[in-house]
Amino acid sequence: MERRVTIRDIASALDLHYSTISLALRNDPRINAGTRARVQEMAAQLGYRPDPMVRALSAYRTAQRSPTFHATLAWLTDDRHSLYRNNYPFFGFFEGASQRAKELGYLLEEFPFRQSAMSHKRFAKMLLARGISGILVAPLPLVRSRARIRMDWSPFSAVTIGASLAWPRLHSVGNDHYSMIQLAVRQAIKRGYHRIGFCLHKRTNERVDGATVGSYLAEMMRRPRLPVIPPLILPSGSGRDDPRARAAILQWMADHRPDLVMASVTPLLEWIAEFTGLSVPGELGTLSLNSAMETRQSGIYQNLHHVGRVAVEMLVEMIHRGERGIPPLQHRMLLEGVWNEGETMRRQKDPA
Repeated sequence: MERRVTIRDIASALDLHYSTISLALRNDPRINAGTRARVQEMAAQLGYRPDPMVRALSAYRTAQRSPTFHATLAWLTDDRHSLYRNNYPFFGFFEGASQRAKELGYLLEEFPFRQSAMSHKRFAKMLLARGISGILVAPLPLVRSRARIRMDWSPFSAVTIGASLAWPRLHSVGNDHYSMIQLAVRQAIKRGYHRIGFCLHKRTNERVDGATVGSYLAEMMRRPRLPVIPPLILPSGSGRDDPRARAAILQWMADHRPDLVMASVTPLLEWIAEFTGLSVPGELGTLSLNSAMETRQSGIYQNLHHVGRVAVEMLVEMIHRGERGIPPLQHRMLLEGVWNEGETMRRQKDPA
């Protein structure tokens, strides 16, 4: 059997310490770029391949030890949606991510990159000076559906939550909005609803690349016996007291007479019931795509906490593998929502 090439073989060929070889193979920024390139080129020439059994043993030993502090990870936010502002909309993501980081021996610290007068170049240098090589990009503000962060990403392992970051195209973890709509429509049909309407804000649809509207139309069109009600897309930022939103909702309800309305967020459903005066669920069923578990509102529980945990796991694995910079091919991990029965829909029909 041919002997496996080891890290010590590469170290002997280059007259370097084996610990330097190990760091260079993981693209650790503590090793200069020239040495990393030499090590990786020699590894390729010698036919070096990581031993999966050694990696598995290392992972097992790590799991058996109490977590010790390794490093700080950056939670990158826009200052307009900072942890330190009231009603931070993405706290569930941060809470899950922070908890999982602590379990793995990391500290998750917020860095609002627009809060200071730093350029993106200086911001990246500041992170490196702090010894931070892992970045988790939080969902960015609703006021801009797609954002760009133009800094040098080559020294960092980075993951983004959701689809609000247009550039760079990093690996991402988010909610599977397409499958959530499918689950919602199927639950409505099981309960005997036939005229299923969908209401959301324009910016919300943009932030998920149209996945919700696309899934709704696809799901309804495959059921020719059910009418396809045009989705009601309200202007971005319109609130309960906006007369345009009120008029649009009343006109849409009068034109299409849905027996159930599902919406991207629960407040939209509350407005519709208030404006129309219809009783819920007696005269109108309501279904939220962002329902909290064990609440009266029927709908989908997105479980932001779990999304944050998985995002940190992906980021830490990238750090361990030495994967840095913008990936040549973006990976997206989408997590399904969970059904919350609630009390705002009819009970499911007897299967018999």
